[in-house]
Amino acid sequence: MASGPKSKQDRVFIKDGLKHYRKTYSRTEVRIGAVILALLGAIGVWVAYKGAHPDPSLLALDVVNPGQSASKAVVDRGPVPEGLALEGWKESGLRVYDPSNVYEKIDGREGYYKSFGFQRLYFLTLEQTDDPTTLVDIELFDLGTTENALGAYSGELGEGMKPEADATGVAHYAQNAFYMVRGRHYLRALGSADNPVIHGELEHIRARFSEALEGEPLPWAFQLFIG
Repeated sequence: MASGPKSKQDRVFIKDGLKHYRKTYSRTEVRIGAVILALLGAIGVWVAYKGAHPDPSLLALDVVNPGQSASKAVVDRGPVPEGLALEGWKESGLRVYDPSNVYEKIDGREGYYKSFGFQRLYFLTLEQTDDPTTLVDIELFDLGTTENALGAYSGELGEGMKPEADATGVAHYAQNAFYMVRGRHYLRALGSADNPVIHGELEHIRARFSEALEGEPLPWAFQLFIG
């Protein structure tokens, strides 16, 4: 059972109300009180200083082109060429993924591409201006080396598909899609339908990326496809 104060000197308040009772305080109590007051004063000074001198990074804005909204801030295109959209088509915002967030785009296949040295994924969509349901999704994987890019490509090569090859790359069409490896990059262009409109855009995509991506000599095994 808890005991009450040993003496009147130990009592701070009387039982009824909050009337002050004690007449004196120990040196320890005075010192603790002084420290607390000093800390509160220091905190007040710090708050006032930070209010007058805010961190510039908290007020920084993304740099955008004149007339462009912050929601459409410029993204580094990296190896993705300009001019991918034919007349009557338009390009949506380019997004770039790295190993820390690629799962947001290819959840379930993240491990596959990471097993081939995944470094970056550049993703964008091309759509017809008068028919937004007609579109082509473009995925460009940077896998670090030609061997890694060819490995990922080979693992997704459909049965019966024979790639076209030249000295620095391989490629093939599959109904409404186009796949290509040049150097360290693996390109997938996936159309929303299998029709001449999509095929025309896929051919244009092939031409633009063939010009833009730097090829490298193929390993000897892939030389068998050249001829």
